[in-house]
Amino acid sequence: MNERYPNWMFAGVAIAAYEVAGFLARWTGVSNIRWVGYGVVAACAAILSIRYLRSMWTSRKRRRGPKDG
Repeated sequence: MNERYPNWMFAGVAIAAYEVAGFLARWTGVSNIRWVGYGVVAACAAILSIRYLRSMWTSRKRRRGPKDG
């Protein structure tokens, strides 16, 4: 599967967003900033799960192969 961005990059963005949101929430005293970090983590998790399911689906299709009838 030729994707534009590798999976580890989405994991790194999710971790960085979580940490930066936590830092900003402590530094500014506004705890609602954490929800932005949680949203970025959820978006990255959704993208990674879609990629995983798509790769699992395509590998299953390749394994079965075309049926000669």
